[in-house]
Amino acid sequence: MLQITNPTQLRRYTNGVRQRAEHHGPKVDAIWPALLGYVQVYADHTGFKTRRSPSDRFTYANQVWAKFNGRRLSFSYNHANMIVAREGRQVLAQFDNTTTVVALKQFFENL
Repeated sequence: MLQITNPTQLRRYTNGVRQRAEHHGPKVDAIWPALLGYVQVYADHTGFKTRRSPSDRFTYANQVWAKFNGRRLSFSYNHANMIVAREGRQVLAQFDNTTTVVALKQFFENL
């Protein structure tokens, strides 16, 4: 697991997400930047974590974890063209390009 705590790591992670979304996730390519922004704004001030891809030690995986009011949530791209928010195994929400920024904001405000 890799802790993302500085702007260089964050830029590298977001560039990788952007490239994968353009190629594999065209139905989430418009919502993921807003979602990641809300993660940064609403997450507890412990940073967030991801892990390396098992096939490439220079690539981050399509999953990120962060804590919100002490609750550990994960966000992952599920290849059904959705970004899924989970707490443990429980699915809390799913996001794609049809998700409004208002709905995204409400999700994070209600955590």
